[in-house]
Amino acid sequence: MAKKGIYSVLKSEKIFSSNWFNLTHDIIQSDDERSSSSSKPFDYFFVDKKPTVFIIPATNDGKILLVNEYRYPINKNIWQLPAGMIDGNESPEGAGKRELKEETNYVSGEWENLGHFYVAPGHENTEIFIVFANNVTQSGEENPSAEEVDIKETRLFDQDEIKSMIKEGRIECGITIASLMKYFLS
Repeated sequence: MAKKGIYSVLKSEKIFSSNWFNLTHDIIQSDDERSSSSSKPFDYFFVDKKPTVFIIPATNDGKILLVNEYRYPINKNIWQLPAGMIDGNESPEGAGKRELKEETNYVSGEWENLGHFYVAPGHENTEIFIVFANNVTQSGEENPSAEEVDIKETRLFDQDEIKSMIKEGRIECGITIASLMKYFLS
């Protein structure tokens, strides 16, 4: 029987699996006698997803690059940071370099890992890494990624304008907001 913290995992089953995420159904029981659920097993469902990197690309004068991307689940375009899943044994910085070039055709030689956080740890295990790309410039090459059809525009914004966009609700991606706040406070 597997253990997770104070829980015994009596049964674990992937009930849905895709390239993007898995949905797992565990039957667990608390081993802590202080817990109200310690005497009987209960169902726990959660999303199991690969770690993701969000990139804060800044020019040498401090402007930040955002992408305007169509998001199917909400049926609209939104401004957000470039981002993507971390593949295999890739580092957050390595994934950030790849995703920045694929999504924006910008590159940087200066990378800094600003940390990580979990999106919604009560029902998913998605870990978000934030990387800062300093002194970004356009690569000068033709953008090699044909898969980024949902990105309608890339644009540089002053930091004060980004803060106003957050305040006014014009940046609606929560992970982008959290990542930018981590950057602004560092």
